[in-house]
Amino acid sequence: MRYLGLFCALLLLLLQAELAFGQTSEPPVTVASAPSTEPVPAPSAPSYDWWFGTTDRPIASGHPGLNPDIWQHTWGLVSFDVIPVGSKIAPNGVPYDPLFSFDWLLNIALSRDRTWYIFTTGRFWAQKPGDGITNDAQGMLDFSKRQIDLDVGLAWNFYKNFEARAFAYSLNNLNRGNSLERPFGYKDGAGVELRYYFPSTDFDRGLYRYLSIGYLPTKELVGNDGEEFHPSLFLAAHLAYDFIPEKFYVYTNLDLFFERPMEARILIADPGIACRPFDHLPNLEFRVGTENFIDLEIGYTRTLLYGAARIIW
Repeated sequence: MRYLGLFCALLLLLLQAELAFGQTSEPPVTVASAPSTEPVPAPSAPSYDWWFGTTDRPIASGHPGLNPDIWQHTWGLVSFDVIPVGSKIAPNGVPYDPLFSFDWLLNIALSRDRTWYIFTTGRFWAQKPGDGITNDAQGMLDFSKRQIDLDVGLAWNFYKNFEARAFAYSLNNLNRGNSLERPFGYKDGAGVELRYYFPSTDFDRGLYRYLSIGYLPTKELVGNDGEEFHPSLFLAAHLAYDFIPEKFYVYTNLDLFFERPMEARILIADPGIACRPFDHLPNLEFRVGTENFIDLEIGYTRTLLYGAARIIW
């Protein structure tokens, strides 16, 4: 519990910055109509406040001016991350040096206004080449598939900027087990989560900025020392400061996992810089950052330096 107060204080500071500088924008709605000599009244601005964002529609519903074709009912992103430096722990407790990762997020609407939707996230990890890991004949051009993480769940944007989630997760080893017939050392389980999205969130632009609290009632996770622990509460803060809205911003993603009954154990801190430099490719984003896995119990940190290219839809 000694780290909970520090984490909450940091969240308050980040929250103050997000509320002070968060920005939202919506494209104008174009409605075809016959020419008319009648004066057209200016559209009224949607009701808005800094705590709840737009109060006339759920934040998950997307821009009303977008063409409601089938693509608007699926949204997400894919990312390719190059990792030149760093190590992490695999689900079976063995450390390794990642070379790159391939990430994806897919959301599928279940309701017309997208307040109910299915989500799935995944991350494939490749390991750097080495003795006993890859084919020596291929040298440094080779890599080994090492780990794949999968989440799937149901989300309900039940009130303005608030969302409830239930999900299942699995963290899987690849090519590093002691059995050829079944996986070894994998981690899986289920959880529930409550999110509050900031007004600068934009689902259609791939900007997910929120605070959340959740609980993992099942099974185990693994610490930086390779030892298993039983998780419980988790807290998250995914925030950003826009220097140029939707073009250039800095971000920090914080995820804090507690060990049962209520001891802060693993903090994942992911700060970085993001830019979308091309006007003709507004959904292409580049990132540079560090992903830090901090084991608060043993006081040991594993850090990954990465550069990423993202495509959002």
